[in-house]
Amino acid sequence: MKNFLFILSVISTSIYIGSSGGFQPFVLILILTGLFFIISDLPRFLPSKISSLLVVFFLIYTIFVNLFWSLSAEETIISAYQQVFNLFIFVSFFSYFKLLSLRGARAVAIWLVIVVLVYLILAVLGIGRYTFAPRYNAFFNDPNQMAYWLLCVIVITSNLDLLEKTNSKRRDLISWIAGFITSMLFTKSRSGMVGFIIYFSRFINVKFFLLVVPVIILALAVFSEFFQLLPNLLRLSGLAIDYEIEQRGIFVPFDYPQYLFFGSGHGNYERFNLPHEIHSSLFGSFLYYGIPATLIFVFAVLFSKIPISSKISFVALLAYGITTYGFRTPIFWIAIASILNSGFIKHKQHEKVK
Repeated sequence: MKNFLFILSVISTSIYIGSSGGFQPFVLILILTGLFFIISDLPRFLPSKISSLLVVFFLIYTIFVNLFWSLSAEETIISAYQQVFNLFIFVSFFSYFKLLSLRGARAVAIWLVIVVLVYLILAVLGIGRYTFAPRYNAFFNDPNQMAYWLLCVIVITSNLDLLEKTNSKRRDLISWIAGFITSMLFTKSRSGMVGFIIYFSRFINVKFFLLVVPVIILALAVFSEFFQLLPNLLRLSGLAIDYEIEQRGIFVPFDYPQYLFFGSGHGNYERFNLPHEIHSSLFGSFLYYGIPATLIFVFAVLFSKIPISSKISFVALLAYGITTYGFRTPIFWIAIASILNSGFIKHKQHEKVK
């Protein structure tokens, strides 16, 4: 039952109805699923490791910062609600991953690989939306959301699939190739490509390099005419760095140093002469929640006792967020919960070997 609800929850986060900032049907599914996970694990559902507790601290801190600034700008109260929801998601799904058996983890990982492959098939068939044609975004509101979701799902898959060394590598590779092709050829998301490229470093050694490169070239030839890559490459080569930095507000936090310690709250962008939020996870968080709290979160994951491959997964998510803000998305916090639990799964694996 738990595994079914988990798969259903992940799939539901890929279907957007209405505006991105508004209510989505998957919120109800996540709430019901999260409550089921917590009730099933009472009274031990709360994280206990220092790394996961620091992530909880970061989320609680963001809630209070947004509540404080909502006294002068009501807009930030919405961000407070979002972070309460994300705290709930992180804690409840952390509980799910913590109690997941090795057999269950392997089964869920296989299903997630199938989900990623299904989205590749949908992209090839053109089933879904082209809100920013010719870029494909399936059932999301924009292509970047789709690329980010794919990356998060692949991260979750890899952190679950630590049971069988050979088969898990194979499944991990299949999901990465499918996600990369979808992101590269169909969503044409620059942020997504950066994240997928960083994630690829998990596989780098002579054997995998010689195996993967020919497979990618073959896959590109099979699923699309090779020259369809050209528009995407032009998007990268034609990137005006200065213009992009200015439009995305990446360096805006340093124009308002008074907010860099405690944070400004997420909202009321007129204070910063911006028409929208900062399009960068880390730089946005520096301004909204302060540099100390943001670094506590980042270092809590990077210095936790988890496999190096899981840390690379986290860096891949941060790399995606260089030019896109991704800290408020529920699937991100599910991915973080899976990353921090990858150490537990590895520990279970060792115990089984003994």
